[in-house]
Amino acid sequence: TSNSKQRILYLREIYNRNTDTGSFQNAAILALANNKTKESYSTLKNLLITNPAIFETAVEYNELFLRLRDSLALAKALFPGIMQLASLDDYKIPVTNLLYVLADSGYIKSDDRYN
Repeated sequence: TSNSKQRILYLREIYNRNTDTGSFQNAAILALANNKTKESYSTLKNLLITNPAIFETAVEYNELFLRLRDSLALAKALFPGIMQLASLDDYKIPVTNLLYVLADSGYIKSDDRYN
């Protein structure tokens, strides 16, 4: 809907405008994860790839990725793009765990082709 698209644009704007304020960026990222639409996950993926969110604790990284597990069908679209985040220490375990859950649940297969 139009409201959902406006909300996503607003959250992206908050994220991009507050590069020096992690709490605002993190709230925007979590809100996008909670929105549970293709558009919100696409925006989330783009933001994380271009300017990864920095959380204060490992628990906060895990919280984000646990929210993403709520909709594995949508989380599948984050791959393979967010695999590059696995090179960052704070993202390595959550990204790998999400990939494992997606593979174990049959959402990602070894012969999948990505465009």
